[in-house]
Amino acid sequence: AHCAVAVCNGKLIVAGGTYWSGKEKIWSERVDYFDPVSNRWETLDPLPYPHAEGACAAIGPDPIILGGSTKEAMSSMAWSFRGGAWLAVPAMALPAPRRWFAAAAAGGSAYVIGGFGLPNDMGSPKRTVWAWEAGGKGLEERAPLPGAARFWPAVAAIGRKIFMAGGATIVDGRLENLDDIIVYDPAIDRWSSMG
Repeated sequence: AHCAVAVCNGKLIVAGGTYWSGKEKIWSERVDYFDPVSNRWETLDPLPYPHAEGACAAIGPDPIILGGSTKEAMSSMAWSFRGGAWLAVPAMALPAPRRWFAAAAAGGSAYVIGGFGLPNDMGSPKRTVWAWEAGGKGLEERAPLPGAARFWPAVAAIGRKIFMAGGATIVDGRLENLDDIIVYDPAIDRWSSMG
């Protein structure tokens, strides 16, 4: 659970995550990819350390793992699988740690959307949207999510737009599932509702 997932070069990448062994929560550094052409799962080199609750986006040929957490702390790091190894990408480090957020790549840029800003604090969901553009100096803030701050949404880039469906938010201390679809257009830095 809570693994980072993206499609990169036509293959499904699944990185890190957590699972339970009895009453102990275990963080994983495992990375696998599914090749639909061969209909097979393969294993990549593991992440540099056990990691979960982050997200993955494909920038060109490289999967980028962003943010998330370890057993001890939240992370703002970015890692890319290049040349057969996981390498830190300081230019893509998040401005602040995030977990349970969404990430997508559209038009050569990567977007980090929503999530939690504090460890073990269900009252800290964020509406922030950060963008990284090729050749840029780091992630920059964009138009925030409309409506409720959210986490665990489904997200996909279609063309040059980002579509976000559902997720959850916290209302009066309670988890509330969301059933809307919103669309971000980077060209005009604006969100709109699809219903």
